[in-house]
Amino acid sequence: MSQDFADRHNEMVEEAVEIIAKQPIAAGGGVDEVLTVLEGVIVGVMTLCIKPWGDEEVLEMVMQGASKRLAADRAARLGKAKAAGEM
Repeated sequence: MSQDFADRHNEMVEEAVEIIAKQPIAAGGGVDEVLTVLEGVIVGVMTLCIKPWGDEEVLEMVMQGASKRLAADRAARLGKAKAAGEM
């Protein structure tokens, strides 16, 4: 993946998180509302990008990728907390 693509990707993710999570929470919504919106986004994207009856395999790939990214993010945060003496 090129650096330009990675930079564009990160910008899009930041914008999506702002719309999907931060705005509803700032307006008094809860995690349940955020997760409902996220579910709708996943379904909408899969509907546009995946041929009929091929969604199970792709959904599994998406969830595996998300799990790996979340684990890496948690490890980085833990490392920073330890380095700062917060743990």
